[in-house]
Amino acid sequence: MDSNVCMIDDFSDLKDLVEKSRNVEADVFDEIKDLLARRSEIEHKLKKINSLIPDFHKLQVNAENSSKLVGCASKLALQLSGKVEQLDFVKADIKQCNLTDDFKKKSGEISKCFENSQLVCQVQDLLSKYLNLEQYYLRVTIMKMCITELKVSISDQLQALLDSAFEHLSTSVIQSEVKTLLNVFKSLKYD
Repeated sequence: MDSNVCMIDDFSDLKDLVEKSRNVEADVFDEIKDLLARRSEIEHKLKKINSLIPDFHKLQVNAENSSKLVGCASKLALQLSGKVEQLDFVKADIKQCNLTDDFKKKSGEISKCFENSQLVCQVQDLLSKYLNLEQYYLRVTIMKMCITELKVSISDQLQALLDSAFEHLSTSVIQSEVKTLLNVFKSLKYD
């Protein structure tokens, strides 16, 4: 006979067998309860793990946007250097001006350069707000500080140049026209 088959000789053996099966059934139910309790705990941990996994699509989009913004910042820096070069040309031209009409034209170009510099600063402010990343914000802030220092330096140089040009023009025949221009330019501030 098979050794796995139980032989029941009397009613007490049957009663013992039923009792054992109930105990085994109770143990199985306890194990099932433990497994169900652990299941919810495991699901909770799995949700935590899933929340810690970065969204690679967002990271890719952020990287692409950052790359585009770095390209824009590079273009702005290039444009800014062009504006500084224009300011140098304007400054050199002002030194050579002898007539009032030429002087008016050059001062208009200087004003445009300052307006362009202010636009560059505004664009950099918008870029830093869009990025909302500390390292890019730091770079933009440094660039802004450099631009501000450059503007102050250029403003001082242009003011000195304007003062010397006005002194030179004040000694000429058209002194009354120059005084009128002097009052107009002194009322303008290049901050």
